[in-house]
Amino acid sequence: MAATPFAATFLRDLPRGGGVALVSQSGAIAEEVIASSHRLGIPLGAVISVGNAMHLGLTEYLDELGADSACRAVLLYAESFGDVPQFRAVARRVSARKPVVALVGGRTAPGRGAAFRHTGSQAPNSEEAEAFSAECGMVRATNLRRLMLAGKAFGAHPGGIGPRVLVLSNSGGPGVLCTDQTALEGLALPDLPAALATRLRALLPPEAAIANPLDLLADAREDRFADTLVAALEHGASFDAIVVSNHGGRQLDCVPSSLRVLPEVVKAVNGQVEILMDGGIRRGTDIVKALCLGAKAVLCGRAYAYGLAAAGEAGVARALDILRVDLERTLKLLGSPSVTALNRSYVNVPKSWDAS
Repeated sequence: MAATPFAATFLRDLPRGGGVALVSQSGAIAEEVIASSHRLGIPLGAVISVGNAMHLGLTEYLDELGADSACRAVLLYAESFGDVPQFRAVARRVSARKPVVALVGGRTAPGRGAAFRHTGSQAPNSEEAEAFSAECGMVRATNLRRLMLAGKAFGAHPGGIGPRVLVLSNSGGPGVLCTDQTALEGLALPDLPAALATRLRALLPPEAAIANPLDLLADAREDRFADTLVAALEHGASFDAIVVSNHGGRQLDCVPSSLRVLPEVVKAVNGQVEILMDGGIRRGTDIVKALCLGAKAVLCGRAYAYGLAAAGEAGVARALDILRVDLERTLKLLGSPSVTALNRSYVNVPKSWDAS
């Protein structure tokens, strides 16, 4: 990556800087990813729009980025790959050293027609794109949002964090939905180690489901969550990530919220795994609070469900957009340049909350 910023394009913004690179066959896609890199905290450094690729194309730029030690991951937007055998050879070599994530446009029949009118290319269909990505060792993204999320994730963890997820929940339904989504995303919920299962049977009520996902029952308070989390962390080699999910109705009105116990969870985890906070996310300010107190990200199933019930896919998009706008407004009011800059100094934490 060049040490001196240089931009010779019509793009509105400059990349925020970092070890993730983008090579795109669309200038508009490049502009959107750059703008989103600031909003989403994607460590985006080099951005290359290949234009008509008369001299240099995807293959040449990917080869160069593969040799660049400052580049930790490469994102691609492509509608065609030029010399396919040559690209495959380069992609295999680069993806053996760092993540390469590809979003292939034109996967439907109408989309292929649009791709031909855009770049004169014969875009692969969805099955062909999936197979070709696998042959090249690339991770395939199916939409632009997933491409950008992959950039954020691989920017922080180029080697990934592993596929093994443990879910701790006080509600069976969310645990079921989390399990479904985990399987659909190609992740795994491994069985509990025998020693951990034995210990949890001694710690938890007999009605609790001692399996993965772990259902701690609807009356679970912070002590039950804490005991379970500590036991799970002692078997941390068995899991790559832990999701803690707290749900409930009136019977939980007087128990601590997920946000309230987050500092205790952060202390107990001690950096061993990333923390995703679930429960009570209704506004952008809630997201900011959670990130300031140590969560890596938040889950927002309730807003998703409300939007879905109200207006289907459009309702989900609207609900998430409301959260996004409120999040961006809160960042501006706080004077924070991005979510990655958030820390405890941005919030006043009651002494009773602080486990340190």
